[in-house]
Amino acid sequence: MKLGKVGFVSVVSGIFLMLATTPVITGFAILENFQGSLIVRFVSIVLMIGGVSLLIVRESVSIDDLVEDIHEIIDEQKEKYKANPRFVKGLKEIERSVDDDKESYYRISSHGENVPHSRKAILKRLERRKEGIKRRKEYFFQIPHHAKHDPETQETTVIDLPDKGLYEYFPIGGRKSKFVELEVTHYTPHDSYEGIKKDFEEGKDDVMFGDANGWAYFVSEPLPERLPMKTIRRVLGTGNQHYAGKTRSRNPEYEVKFKIRVPKERVLVKEETYHLPEREDLNVKKYAIAGGISSKDIVEMPEGKRYVDKNLPEYHASKREEEWRRKSA
Repeated sequence: MKLGKVGFVSVVSGIFLMLATTPVITGFAILENFQGSLIVRFVSIVLMIGGVSLLIVRESVSIDDLVEDIHEIIDEQKEKYKANPRFVKGLKEIERSVDDDKESYYRISSHGENVPHSRKAILKRLERRKEGIKRRKEYFFQIPHHAKHDPETQETTVIDLPDKGLYEYFPIGGRKSKFVELEVTHYTPHDSYEGIKKDFEEGKDDVMFGDANGWAYFVSEPLPERLPMKTIRRVLGTGNQHYAGKTRSRNPEYEVKFKIRVPKERVLVKEETYHLPEREDLNVKKYAIAGGISSKDIVEMPEGKRYVDKNLPEYHASKREEEWRRKSA
């Protein structure tokens, strides 16, 4: 029997014995023989303490086993794809992220109300990472590594899947076509918004650059207004993602609506449902587009505005609409 099950059975048994020595609670006359039995009470306490200890140990064992499983998968893939240095380089970066997560798990203080939540988040991420490595192997050689070319470094800018497979994006489905036309919305901090707007208005080729792996991120529909900033960061995934090389949270202060036409091979998609307090569930379709967005991808004039979060004063919200224009127009 696994430690988790043993621990659970032990806790339940201890509780049962404790109740069995308290006839006022059970109300069964047959159990009155146990009343005052110090031995039975002692055994019940030992069972409960031991059970809880086993459950704690089981959690620690689970992260060690999980990390060991991930390393085994990585080692197998390193050997199988050793002739592809880019694929192996990504595996090594994943390996470092996994080890960092394990170190963070054990470094977290055993005291404090957020400890269980923090450790649970790490375990959940490692489970996703384990599946993501398998997904990466399946899709790595299908992504458009040629989607963007850097004339200075002579390298392509699309080097891997979004965060090397951690994000569960898949190739866009439907009828095969060379190009696909999409209406998308991008959320960004104020300084990045001004940079995107300036590059478009000045007619620069690159309007939105990709992240470290070469992807830019969008949603299919604008998000509801007046969400708390913490919630919208969670929905968009712009929190502190140190494991993805992002060392600070990015507040989605502005939104930009694009209508774009891009090769279908450059588009990955996923759908997620978020449970929000005091609101209906929020269903979100997300796009990852290889190589970012260039001027030639945009088929209609973009529109930008201040995102109206929960705490934004009304005088900011009343002057938030903004249509972009090229300076040459």
